[in-house]
Amino acid sequence: LAEGATAGSGLFLQGIPSVPHFRFSSGNMQTQLKSMLGVSPAPYEPWNHSCGGGKLLKLQEHECSHLYHCSQLGRTIASHDEVLGQVQDMLLDAGFGYGWHLERTVINPDAPPNLRTWRADLIGQDPNGNTVLVDVSITFLTGNATMRSRGMEMRGRVEALLRDVEMRKKRNPRIEAATRAHNASFVPFVVSSNGALGASANA
Repeated sequence: LAEGATAGSGLFLQGIPSVPHFRFSSGNMQTQLKSMLGVSPAPYEPWNHSCGGGKLLKLQEHECSHLYHCSQLGRTIASHDEVLGQVQDMLLDAGFGYGWHLERTVINPDAPPNLRTWRADLIGQDPNGNTVLVDVSITFLTGNATMRSRGMEMRGRVEALLRDVEMRKKRNPRIEAATRAHNASFVPFVVSSNGALGASANA
């Protein structure tokens, strides 16, 4: 619910169904609304969930939110790829810049061997011809560690967690090396699983 109070959250509900990159199935709509309203995705509780490495979890109450972001169920990768595709489509539809390509490896030959390559989610040029590197991150704020965090009011906590992800991306040595090599701008496009936008994504 705190995510739903932040800037940009719920924008998916304003999508125009006739536009291809705003379409999603009835099942996805139900899942997203349940997540946004804090409704458990488990058919009943306790729910036995087979997670990675043959691990069996017995989920109850707030623990069931794990099903929204479990990588075993494929949502983590699927959500990332959907957002990435939509960002590219919207840049192309808006006519912003040119040469937008998905998932390209950026090389800095002068960097140390372990920092020479980084895979950008999206690369292109802005209207002035300057290179822009975009990294898309989907942050699931219903994990146990996040739910246990304290020290700030709920809405501020959501914004702070998104900001932390942005800062980790900006300080990533591989990304810093790639940005320097191409004199590029870096955009950490961070959104939460319920649609809350990080500062760079909302700029």
